[in-house]
Amino acid sequence: MYSELVIKSMQLGIKAHAETNHLYDKDYPYALHLAHVVDVAYRFGYQVGLSKEEMVIAVSACWLHDSIEDARLTYNDVNKVTGQWIAEIVRAVTNYGRGRNRAERMPDFVYDDIKKVPLAAFVKFCDRIANMEYSYQKGSGMFKKYVFELPDFVEKLYDDKFKPMLEYLTEMSNKYESDLTLK
Repeated sequence: MYSELVIKSMQLGIKAHAETNHLYDKDYPYALHLAHVVDVAYRFGYQVGLSKEEMVIAVSACWLHDSIEDARLTYNDVNKVTGQWIAEIVRAVTNYGRGRNRAERMPDFVYDDIKKVPLAAFVKFCDRIANMEYSYQKGSGMFKKYVFELPDFVEKLYDDKFKPMLEYLTEMSNKYESDLTLK
């Protein structure tokens, strides 16, 4: 039963992004990013104490986390396929959309909402880790933005159960800082 939910979520997320020609880093199918976020969820889910059922919900939400924001799916589209809990996570992690910059697109009330929806903060942390890993690997300027935003991101979403994720993000940031001093 649970694996069916993950498969349905994966299929819906990949299809929705493909149908809107939504690419990742301008060159890759968006499924690359979705799979990366799912990988992060598997790496950290049990470390932060998720149950098997919560892992299924979190992994399903990871496959869909950008589908409302970027792939023209609605809350109701996601709800019909996955149920309300996953739809609520996806809705909660969706950028507000309005704004001239990243800070305006993610006002404080969005973070407050993320904290209210069980597993939404975990999915947001998984997305942030995947984005940081990818941008670091590619040498993208986005990595510097993620490092700059990290203290604010952590302040708004941190819970002690995310300690392994925070330690990993901090380690990545410190590696970046040490790389800068070596140049």
